[in-house]
Amino acid sequence: MQTDPQLQLRKQALLLKIQAQRQLWHLQTEQFRSEHKLADMAQRVIGQAGEAFKKRPLAIGLGVLTLAILKPGRALRLAQAGLQAWRLWQDLSASRTDQHPPR
Repeated sequence: MQTDPQLQLRKQALLLKIQAQRQLWHLQTEQFRSEHKLADMAQRVIGQAGEAFKKRPLAIGLGVLTLAILKPGRALRLAQAGLQAWRLWQDLSASRTDQHPPR
């Protein structure tokens, strides 16, 4: 059974048209995807914050309360002091076991 040459030409023309439409669609959606990456990232961060709040509601609530009571500058200085104290604690613990903590 032989196929009609006109049908083969029509099929090739349609396949080329489909390929061109797919390329155009890809270009148009690429711009859309790049514009919405920031929104996706923000949604992911908010979701992670929600999960963290579910796991440790008291700690996070106290942190927010601290920020509300203290001014943000003071809270930042307090957090920096806490981080320095934690690093000192880690260094002292590592020196007792002669291991260095990963940084």
